[in-house]
Amino acid sequence: MNKTIKFLAAFLILITLCAALTACAEKPAKDPETAKDALEDKGYEVMETDDGSYACEALNATLWNLHSEWDFGFSQNALDSATDEITDILGGDSVTLKDLDEFVVGIHWEEKDFAAIFYFDSRAAAKDAYKDQLEKIFEIASDLINDQEYKITYGMSGSMIWFGTESAIKATK
Repeated sequence: MNKTIKFLAAFLILITLCAALTACAEKPAKDPETAKDALEDKGYEVMETDDGSYACEALNATLWNLHSEWDFGFSQNALDSATDEITDILGGDSVTLKDLDEFVVGIHWEEKDFAAIFYFDSRAAAKDAYKDQLEKIFEIASDLINDQEYKITYGMSGSMIWFGTESAIKATK
């Protein structure tokens, strides 16, 4: 009986610790307007859309723009190869993310920070987009931007998916 109580107490402490660590993970603002306003207030150039095909084009264009403005240490050939891979994953040039509610992208040119946040109608729609397309794209882009200075992060929480530098994701709050 005494061992059982100790085991349960240790288990509850472990669960509480895991919940606390998960809550501390850096995620963007849950509301697109909050994220947009916070980024603008901090000097980011912000673009938003609710068009799923335009969101994919904007993400690809963001990678191109970042490459031309900042030296991420990769060649034009590497960027072309990654762009071809991303286009293949998306299924061609005319791609649509189903059930996209809002897409917000912010770039701070001087600080070399960027955040791309996808807000979906439901958790199921976000999960499908993340598993089927976006996670693979973020992995390719993260591998491309392999400089430790930029600290790229991406993930999914609820009906929201994000990709960008840690400091830009923090700036959305």
